[in-house]
Amino acid sequence: LETDIEPFKGLLLGLFFISVGMAIDFGLLVSQPGLVASLVFGFLLVKVITLWVVARVMGVNAKQRWLFAFLLSQGGEFAFVVFGASRLAGVLSREWEALLTMAVALSMATTPLLLIVHDWWMARIECAQRRGGADEADVIDEKDAPVIIAGFGRFGQIIGRLLMANGIRTVVLDHDPDQIEMLRKFGNKVFYGDATRLDLLRAAGAGDAKLLVNAIDDMEDNLKLTDLVREHFPQLKIVARARNVTHYVELRKRGIEIVERETFESALLAGRHALETMGIDRFRARDMANIFRRHNIVVTEAMIAHFDDDDRLVSTAKAGRDELEEQFAKDRQQFEKEHSSKEWHRDEAAR
Repeated sequence: LETDIEPFKGLLLGLFFISVGMAIDFGLLVSQPGLVASLVFGFLLVKVITLWVVARVMGVNAKQRWLFAFLLSQGGEFAFVVFGASRLAGVLSREWEALLTMAVALSMATTPLLLIVHDWWMARIECAQRRGGADEADVIDEKDAPVIIAGFGRFGQIIGRLLMANGIRTVVLDHDPDQIEMLRKFGNKVFYGDATRLDLLRAAGAGDAKLLVNAIDDMEDNLKLTDLVREHFPQLKIVARARNVTHYVELRKRGIEIVERETFESALLAGRHALETMGIDRFRARDMANIFRRHNIVVTEAMIAHFDDDDRLVSTAKAGRDELEEQFAKDRQQFEKEHSSKEWHRDEAAR
């Protein structure tokens, strides 16, 4: 039913907005521009403030309240129906119906503009915080640590805990105040600061350290840190985190040898469990997962040279997929052959 109704829904909505648009008196923008502008501004002001208060009461994150208010600031199309009914009922005059219809229509047009202003303002605030944060970074009192970990979120924490559990000292940098506060509650020593700042890397001992673990979540900052280290600390080895294949390729192009995609290993392990659930022996499932892992790395490395050529990239990916399917088919045949042979010898022994 929903599928059958959907085309008519779109058609009727289109007719509705066309009829409303034809009813709008654009001459009001010329004859009464001040009144129209006042109505639009007043309506948006009241609604934005009301929505901001509602967002605060509802517990919306402080950074998201203005976005919430701007997204819902426009008038709804139901207002056009109400204004028309009000005019027919004698509540509104034809002039005021036209004015209010114009105000609601213009409020809809302002939403994209308000979102652009919001993004621009948030970007300015973030830049100001970063510039102001240059003097607010923690003083790093950890000396001569051989490992620097940049980014201590869900990925960096696992690496850090593994190193610390083996007695390897680390300097941990992160620029998320909420994350740092939470980590410190659990006894983790984390320094606040932007790891893409050269002075902070020097203070963290990058000149003498043996390893940098680049676990920054943001791809742009991750690559920025990589470029900075490659330029100023070429002796420092890097173990990098990649969010996806594109990120992986960008890191490999920069000469980083050890790059791990953040979800690859966990997805591979889940795939092993899926094979086991389907009745495949757990040791065979492990071998199949290892074959897939090695093959995937080889194919991904082969794709690096053609990453800017879509045709060659798709061709390489398809060839790799076909090769993997062919390899698994041969393995299945070999396994079935060996399995049937073992069954035959057991039957002979039983006789």
